[in-house]
Amino acid sequence: MTSRQSYTVIVAEDEQIILDNIIQKIDQADLNFKVIASAADGEDALLLVEQMKPDVLFTDIHMPAMDGLELIKRAKAIRPDLEIVIISGYNDFSYAQQAIRLGVTDYILKPVKKDLLRQTIAVIKARLDLQTRKLESDLIDKMVHGVKSPPALTESIKATQRHMYLICLGNQYTYSADVLDTDYFDRLWSMIDWSKITANCTNEAVSWHLIDDKFFNQKFLILNGSEQACHAEKLMNAISSSLLHSVPVTVCTEEESVSLEQIRDTARRMRTYLERNLLCCRSSLITTKDRKVPDRPSHQDSNHMNSIKLFVKQQQFDSLQNELLHLFSQWEKSDMTQRQLEKLLTQLADELMTLIGHEDDDMMGFIEKELYDLVAISTDSKSLFNDALQILNSYMGPYSHSRKKGSDTSEELYNKLEEYIRMNMSEQITVSSLAEKFNFNPSYIIRVFKKCCGEPPMKYLTSLRINEAKRLIERQAELDFKDIAEIIGYSEQQYFSRVFKNMTGMSPSEYRESIKK
Repeated sequence: MTSRQSYTVIVAEDEQIILDNIIQKIDQADLNFKVIASAADGEDALLLVEQMKPDVLFTDIHMPAMDGLELIKRAKAIRPDLEIVIISGYNDFSYAQQAIRLGVTDYILKPVKKDLLRQTIAVIKARLDLQTRKLESDLIDKMVHGVKSPPALTESIKATQRHMYLICLGNQYTYSADVLDTDYFDRLWSMIDWSKITANCTNEAVSWHLIDDKFFNQKFLILNGSEQACHAEKLMNAISSSLLHSVPVTVCTEEESVSLEQIRDTARRMRTYLERNLLCCRSSLITTKDRKVPDRPSHQDSNHMNSIKLFVKQQQFDSLQNELLHLFSQWEKSDMTQRQLEKLLTQLADELMTLIGHEDDDMMGFIEKELYDLVAISTDSKSLFNDALQILNSYMGPYSHSRKKGSDTSEELYNKLEEYIRMNMSEQITVSSLAEKFNFNPSYIIRVFKKCCGEPPMKYLTSLRINEAKRLIERQAELDFKDIAEIIGYSEQQYFSRVFKNMTGMSPSEYRESIKK
């Protein structure tokens, strides 16, 4: 990732020939450092620093009015983050010691060699690029999450146009945040080489920012100053190819570039379009230029419902099952958004419960929540509809098919799940891996665990891990947080710290300090 961010320089040197030579060599370095002013003494240089607020100061030590060391002290008081390079003819260790104490970046002896000066500028540039990128990323993060107007910034940051992409792995969790498997999605995101993808999709190396959104499976990718937008379909395919799992990838894009001040409103609009247009269990592209959601069926057709009513009335249970399967087969073939599918499934559940005389509001609330959870975690439509039928059957009393004799009761299954999670909490456990190991569909695993435990399995796993982390912090003071993270099953210390703070309200270091008091 390259940066063409420009930085401003002031040079303080009392000998005009040397001053001109230094300015010329800074220009020849071709690293986007621009000398905006020069001074022949320390007092003038300090005034220029105060007025022009440069990024870098090059200064001699011995100058009229105010020497270089005093200039450095006062300049640092005005601008603590100012990068400073001393250029001096004095090869005196005491000067170098004082320069180090004052936070000087480098100490170069005269006569100044071109290659050495360029190396110093390159080091400074790398540091300034990192600072600028962090400042810009923090600002963009705030803008994406609702800050109305940015604080005072450099003109280059303000002027940069940006292309925005909202990326969603899998389906949305708007109504099912408690079943979102954060560890699973964190591993998925870590598989993606964003520098490589952005370079390939734009045909140039561009700076970019990856911003977390409300849910762990959604992020904003924001490209800086690219002359052309990233090819959205190419971006979607590249992300899909990076993942080792079969996960739908949705990319919502604002095709026109946006200014810094437009990021907040654009992010809000993109979230709305993603929510309205995301195709369930399918990779797709969404653009905010598509002002209208395509018309799709808002309800199951009357022929299916008439047949369903008849089969319920006549207690033809096998025929009812076949009719529901046929209905689901038709839905599977349609390009249905997640919101439309959720509406159809909950409407069907409501009508079925009414037909069989189960019109309990609490029961309907449980059914709807299970259906929302199922849609959120599903990655392919065939499994989704099979699992949806199982959920409906489980609430239809005599209309559901009994499970095979000798199979686990829900309590027995919960006990096995809980023991497995507790004994293997440092392993990579997901709802999908639990479903595969215990030979049940994911929605049933979640439903049984929530019924018996009061919370989904992945939330329970997180609680176990954080409680163990707290125990280790309290009893093993010599352990690093990185080691603790690995012990409880987190490969990234930063991610562990984020989860720990979400659960406890404190960072691991803050928690360690609190128990010392």
